Formats: sequence, C-alpha cells, structure tokens
Amino acid sequence: SPPSSDSEELITEDLCKVLRGDAVAWPEASDTEYYEAFLKWAAYHGVDVLVCHLLKSQEDWVRLPEQNRNELLERLRTAGVVEMLRSRDLIQLNESLQKAGIFVLLLKGGALAYTHYPEPHLRSRVDTDIFIDSGDIKTIRTLFVDLTYELRGWIYKSHQFNCFRRDPGVGAIQYDVHWRSSNRSKYARIIHYEEAKTSAVAIAGLDGILTLKPVFALLQACVHRAGSAHHDPNRLIWLYDIHLLVTAMSETELLEFARRAVRQNVQGICSDALERTMACFAT
Repeated sequence: SPPSSDSEELITEDLCKVLRGDAVAWPEASDTEYYEAFLKWAAYHGVDVLVCHLLKSQEDWVRLPEQNRNELLERLRTAGVVEMLRSRDLIQLNESLQKAGIFVLLLKGGALAYTHYPEPHLRSRVDTDIFIDSGDIKTIRTLFVDLTYELRGWIYKSHQFNCFRRDPGVGAIQYDVHWRSSNRSKYARIIHYEEAKTSAVAIAGLDGILTLKPVFALLQACVHRAGSAHHDPNRLIWLYDIHLLVTAMSETELLEFARRAVRQNVQGICSDALERTMACFAT
C-alpha cells in the first residue's frame, strides 16, 4: 500500500530525477519528515535499492542524513544476499524441470534484472515469474511438490498458480507459474508460449535460462500495468522496466512492437505506458 504522506508528488518527482540522472534540490538533513517519507515512497515504488546504487557514487550522497544512508545501504546489502539465494534456487529448479522435459521462460522483473539492470539485485521483486506450456501444468505441479515447494492458487480459476519454499536467508523463495501471458482473461493470449519459446533469448549469468525477446517483454510490461485492479500502474519500477527496454531496442524492434500492439488491440494501453514512462524518465 502507498505510504500516508502529503509529499507524494514532490518525492515521486525527486525519485524520477535520481533515476534519470538529474540534480535534486535536497532539503536540509534536519528535514526528517521528508527523508522518512523519501525512504517509504522509494520502497513503495520498488526503487529504493536502485536509488541507493545510483546515489552512493555521487556527491549528493552525503546530503542525505547518515541514518537514511545507512538504511539504504542495508537494503542494498540484503538485496544482494537475497539475489544470490534466489538465483541459485532458480538454476537448480530449471535443471530439475529440464530433466522432466519442461522448458520454462523467465518473465517480467526476474528476467529484466539480468538482461537490463546493471546488477540483478537492483531490480526489486517479491517472486519469480515463469512461463510454461499449458500441457505441462500437471507435471510441473507434481514436480514442485516433490521438490518440497508448497502450492497455492486454483488453476481452473486463473491462468497461474503460486508456489513457495521456506528459506532461512530469504524468508521464502516464491514462483508464479503462468501458462498465459497475463492473468487477466482479456489479455491472456497476447503472447503465446510456443511463439515466445521459438524466439526466446538466453539470459547471461543464469546457465542459459531463456526469456522473452525484447518485443514481447515490452508488450508484456505495458499490458501488465493494466492487468489487475490491485496494481498501481504508476509504480516507478514498472515504468523503469519499460524505460530500459525501450532505450535498448532498435527501431525495427520498436516498429514490430507497435504493429503487434495494434494487431492485439492494446495500442491504447501501450501508448499510455510509453507516455507515462517518457514523462517520468525523458525516455
């Protein structure tokens, strides 16, 4: 939930300035109300660790109160430890899945963390999203249970289920297993597994685990903002994903993305996502 604060607009703009590399007019260190709210909003937007990474090498870093700097550094260190445990689990899981003949694609933030962020722990996230063929649902559920994961979710009332395993270093390793590209029926078939698998790209640093090609990744990132009534579509981490994707894509890829968006009748959703991203990050 968003923090209770009267300074949301100011702090969100300051967060955007940090993320796009602009100067911030930092208040005096004695303004504890601002800096407490800054930490809360940074966490809500999922960018606190990324903001710490960007700020700590700048002269502005010392402008922040020492207590706030220490808090951000602790979050950064924790994120690094969690990512090591998470990636180890993912690699081991993928080995077991491949032995069972199940090939998964890594989705959303878990993939972008490795393909587009300077370091994977800088892309905050709670769980790891994977994309499977619908024919593998029964097999993969059995395999997860055999590997001591607990299952959640009703597979016939959704396009995904969740599973998790307790880990003393993380609290829990969590996966969202999808067999449609969106959990919302309206957008569930925008990206088909077989087509995505055919054009998938390997992720460096994850033993060859595959993910969506950039065109599909951008399409999913845009649609994800509109995919749930429980999501705040303007969380900065989701917009920053879009910023990084667009910035790295060729004109040919962007044209393919636009044509697919029109063909799937989600051009309004995609246009809104791009316009909001441009407003925040001058993409």
